[in-house]
Amino acid sequence: MAGPRIVYPGVRPRLPITVHNERTNKPVVLFDDPPEAYWRDFAVLFGSSAATISAINRQLPTGSDLIGPLVHRSGGTAWIATFLTEMTQEQQEWIRSERNKFEVTVSREPESLRSAVAMLIQDTVNSDTMLVNVELGRENIVVSRS
Repeated sequence: MAGPRIVYPGVRPRLPITVHNERTNKPVVLFDDPPEAYWRDFAVLFGSSAATISAINRQLPTGSDLIGPLVHRSGGTAWIATFLTEMTQEQQEWIRSERNKFEVTVSREPESLRSAVAMLIQDTVNSDTMLVNVELGRENIVVSRS
């Protein structure tokens, strides 16, 4: 029933990229960032046309938000759920380790940069495919002097 997951880890960069407030419009925020050491998890769930909200909710952690059903022409349904999950120390270290492998080269001072993210794909033994959206920080920025 579960499909791929998109997760946003609550592991902040050492030196966040400062966003200068020069926007004329307000950004759209659907959900708050996850607290430190938590995942903001988005899961796609697939079911038959007979799947009910109560059956779907039994598959999810308490307090999950659910969007759906999105009905496919075959009669099947898809649901999108989001919830917070606490991260293990090992998961937090993995995020930090992977983030340290990225380097973003810019041709001018990084003040012009609004944000930088890396999308990691993790496929585990349990067939749990996760797309992990990792926020990069100033420590990942290199200014090209050429």
